[in-house]
Amino acid sequence: MKRVSFYTLGCKLNQAESATIAASFRQHGYEIVDFGQRADICFVNTCSVTERAEQKSRQIVRRVIQTMPRAIVVVAGCYCQLHPEVFSQTPGVNLVLGTVNKFDVLNYLTEITKDSTPLQLVNELPDSTPFCNPEVGYFTNRTRAFLKIQEGCNMSCSYCSVPLSRGRSRSGLPEQLVRHAQKLVEQSFK
Repeated sequence: MKRVSFYTLGCKLNQAESATIAASFRQHGYEIVDFGQRADICFVNTCSVTERAEQKSRQIVRRVIQTMPRAIVVVAGCYCQLHPEVFSQTPGVNLVLGTVNKFDVLNYLTEITKDSTPLQLVNELPDSTPFCNPEVGYFTNRTRAFLKIQEGCNMSCSYCSVPLSRGRSRSGLPEQLVRHAQKLVEQSFK
């Protein structure tokens, strides 16, 4: 069984999205292991809300490359959406995904080997289309789960990168959100 680990930087939205992606991996037969354990794939979900967050994202990616030299290294998220070249030019990174593309990571992994040229997939952000969360997140060691109901922002504050990395404000489909909430309650989450 292939093993995958996750390291998530930033906000609760990133945590919810990493849990959703982990659930997809689990559904496809992967074992989810704690970050730092031996893994075939290391997924880093980055943050770009501050310079410090970007610095920490780069540090974590370098640490993964040094400690897991045989692993496929996937770097995704807000930092990749804004500055994909930072990671696509980093030796040891295999796959760079923007905020929209990261949910299709399993499809892209079929094209990747440890020795292949890094694949960079960063699409433009959707304008107002509702987002789709096909999976309920995979949460461990928690009594509370995160449920993504909205992302993006319509404000254009000069100091904030959220509209640039996440796009305009949009919500999930109400019927899907209710189903996800019910599944989380069934799993004893608060």
